[in-house]
Amino acid sequence: MIKKEIKQIIKKIPNDTFLAVRDMSLLSFSVLGKSHAITTKKKFGVGIFTFFAIKNNQANCYRSEKENEKFSRNLALKYKNNEKYAKKLANNLIELTDWFGQFIDKNETLADFRKNAKLFFDNYDEFFALHQGIYWGGDFLSKIEIDEKDKERVKRTIDTLNSAYKYNELVVPEVEKYFKNLGITDFLYKELIGKKEIKPKIRSLLFLNNGKCIVLSPEEADIIEKGIEEKQKASYQLIKEFKGLVVTKGVYNGKVKLIADLNNLKDVNPGDVLVTHMTRPQFNKQIKGAGAIVTNEGGVLCHAAMLAREFNIPCVVGTKIATKVLKDGDLVEVDADKGIVKIIKR
Repeated sequence: MIKKEIKQIIKKIPNDTFLAVRDMSLLSFSVLGKSHAITTKKKFGVGIFTFFAIKNNQANCYRSEKENEKFSRNLALKYKNNEKYAKKLANNLIELTDWFGQFIDKNETLADFRKNAKLFFDNYDEFFALHQGIYWGGDFLSKIEIDEKDKERVKRTIDTLNSAYKYNELVVPEVEKYFKNLGITDFLYKELIGKKEIKPKIRSLLFLNNGKCIVLSPEEADIIEKGIEEKQKASYQLIKEFKGLVVTKGVYNGKVKLIADLNNLKDVNPGDVLVTHMTRPQFNKQIKGAGAIVTNEGGVLCHAAMLAREFNIPCVVGTKIATKVLKDGDLVEVDADKGIVKIIKR
């Protein structure tokens, strides 16, 4: 791809992109991107721009904040007004979770998998749409004001969604382990449905919300990432204080340990203010020793929230910008009584 084309791509990327890190393979990302761009639009009415810059079996995942919020709000309002709809989606997700366990048990070899690859990827696509819908819609629902007469019904709905989300949490790690055992992590899903033998290689993927997928080399992805950072850099440097959602109350002063790469989890020390995009089960050991937790993503149902409540750690989630504003070693005050993170010293 020539420089002119890359510049055009950068111009088309929404200015409101936010960054998350996902520890998945190229194969899973190729399905997730399709799910964001096409399946969620068909199922829920909103497509989501997604760019995966893939390195070392994890990716910097860029999404549009505006599209993500519209997606979350639309679903939250449907859940609020229709408890049966929420239950139906939750039950579908639970059924799919069980299906993946059975499929993996029955299809142990690559030959078995190839015979049933299309069915697997169709269900994986559907799984991602439901997984995202239940998490983001349920999270948004937990934040909006509810009339007193509706509170009990809405609480039941949130509990239903929360239970389904917890039930499906290990699907992706188990599927990733399965892909690794079969030696197919670096393929795109379409390459495994076809008959032609293709040599796997590391690539990055950009999905426009019209469904178009652009395959990029790691070098091209790096250029686009730098372009996104340049578009956003100036505004973040001026921020000294920002807000998020309170999960566990308390006030804590400490040094930031920023985790943008999951391979650096070993560098978190007891008492650090753990700052990351969103925690996963791999963070459990580090969370237990953290002085406080601050994340870009998440709400009252997220993994960080559950662990923070269990270990009574001051925690502010859903800040959207923590990893952009804060740097390793910054001294910060995490006021989880008010949901405010303040930089004391750079």
